[in-house]
Amino acid sequence: MRIVVIVSFVLSICSVAFVGYGFFNNKNVKTINFFEVYNAFKMKTDLEKKFNASQVEQSKALDSAQVELDALYKLLKAGDRSITQLEFEKKKGMYLKNLENFEQSTNEVQENYRQSIIERLKQYLGEFSKNNNINVLLGKDDGVILLHYDVNLDVTKEALDFVNKKYDGKF
Repeated sequence: MRIVVIVSFVLSICSVAFVGYGFFNNKNVKTINFFEVYNAFKMKTDLEKKFNASQVEQSKALDSAQVELDALYKLLKAGDRSITQLEFEKKKGMYLKNLENFEQSTNEVQENYRQSIIERLKQYLGEFSKNNNINVLLGKDDGVILLHYDVNLDVTKEALDFVNKKYDGKF
């Protein structure tokens, strides 16, 4: 029984390899390091700058609110009657709600930016592939294992140059 399973497994692997060889044998297949292209894409850099600038302003407002809240807490604990426990709790609730909104907004903006970048890269890399007669463009990175590939198939630099020129409107 065990030998049948092993033989079936080996035959399955051979079949996949044979089909893969037949498919890719007559195709122009190239690879790119997707994360290198993604991280060096000018659109990503531009959106990061925009995001960071907006984050600084929102962080300053939250920091100021926290400093005010800390000062009010000290006054309340010292027995100062200029603030009541109820007023403090309202301000604390507002601060916590603003903090939660800030964190949620940050996550949403980051995800929207990431999706926009990936969609644009897909579009540009599709054009890059057509312009360079590439039938299959494989993305490789540290998370994907390519058991073997010819380094001459790697067109990461060319793809990166294309997507950045396309983003800059030079194509």
